[in-house]
Amino acid sequence: MSQKEAKARILINDLLRRSGWRFFDEDSGPANVSLEAQVKVKLASKGSRGLSFQAFLPSWDVSIGGIFLESEFFLPMGTYLELEFELPGVAKAVCARGKVVREVRLVRRGKGVRSGFAVQFTEYPDDSMMSLAKYFLAPEVKRFVNAYRANSKSSRKANKEEQMTDLIVAWEIARFEAGKGQLPDSL
Repeated sequence: MSQKEAKARILINDLLRRSGWRFFDEDSGPANVSLEAQVKVKLASKGSRGLSFQAFLPSWDVSIGGIFLESEFFLPMGTYLELEFELPGVAKAVCARGKVVREVRLVRRGKGVRSGFAVQFTEYPDDSMMSLAKYFLAPEVKRFVNAYRANSKSSRKANKEEQMTDLIVAWEIARFEAGKGQLPDSL
């Protein structure tokens, strides 16, 4: 690792720490950010000829909108799949349907470079979208709620509906003020 890269990593870690991110349990509180976790994905597809297959593929790249699956085999673009995977700390398996939208074929392997294909989620059969969103957003939402409670000048006597409305409005104002939907470091 070059000295320039090492300095950049130290700076990024410092910025994350000052923003309240904790990758591990510390004296200041429990971990509130999940490290990139590998998931094993079960995928299935039924072709136009009635043929079907199942495969288990690893992934390090999951988001609310899709997943990149590491693979040495490739599926045609537009192929629809059914996916099922578990996320660390989430009780129920995430289920989604999606289609292949991108592939990465490597001529030669490099450190940190993976071959495979990307699947864009198109449908969530149950509450899987909520599970995914909660997995990625919960630490940030909790941080915001705690800061809001600490700095709120609103009446504590308001009913639950009014409190929830005030909280959501404050969230949207914070996103607006930060620009491009990013949350500010503080209220």
